Amino acid sequence: MKNLVYTLCLLLACLFSSCEKVDIETSDLIGGWSLDKVIVNGIDSEDLVGGGSATSHYLSFSEDGSYFRSYIHGSYQIIGNNIIQLDTEYDNGDAWDWEMTVIKVTPNLLVVKMELTEGEYGYNFQEFGISQQLTIIEQYIR
Repeated sequence: MKNLVYTLCLLLACLFSSCEKVDIETSDLIGGWSLDKVIVNGIDSEDLVGGGSATSHYLSFSEDGSYFRSYIHGSYQIIGNNIIQLDTEYDNGDAWDWEMTVIKVTPNLLVVKMELTEGEYGYNFQEFGISQQLTIIEQYIR
């Protein structure tokens, strides 16, 4: 029940803050972030089958335009005022990119929203299909 209340509060905060214009600067992102909460199609990942480990990610941005996210690395850029584009380079030569819309950023909190399929996100939530479009909200803390 506590998780449900927390999730609802997070979703409401994201909805209300998404109406506000969020402007980010590179300096807002620099440093390390630990993934604290993942919401998939409005459901806390803790409540999804096998979703408890979805929060075991670390995200780090450097001043030189590079980033590291748990098992992947590459470059990033800010598009417009609130979109982070991650260009990923795998060791085997494969590449892809994600766009994260920043919903909220403070010195100790980063909340982003992504529209990806389960396959693109790279996580198997049993409740969704591999090609199903998902709305994913990630909350990072320092």
